[in-house]
Amino acid sequence: MSSLADDRVMTVEEVADYLRMTPDWVREMARTGKMPSFKLGRYRRFYEADVIAWITSQRGPVDPGTVSRLQVVGIAQSKEVKNYG
Repeated sequence: MSSLADDRVMTVEEVADYLRMTPDWVREMARTGKMPSFKLGRYRRFYEADVIAWITSQRGPVDPGTVSRLQVVGIAQSKEVKNYG
């Protein structure tokens, strides 16, 4: 669990954007307890560190070669965005 003093609180919409999923999917995952969240009244909220930890726990073993290739692709894509942005 994260500390209130050092963690950003995210909305359903922010988590959905972060994960590139729909808000309905995020709500369902949280409602069923498959994703860590908490409620403030009727609003569901997420600690950013908990979301990141949850993502990490969902991955299987990662081949170091795959990570290197993904990093290179990510760098190339970020340069493309800057060139066309």
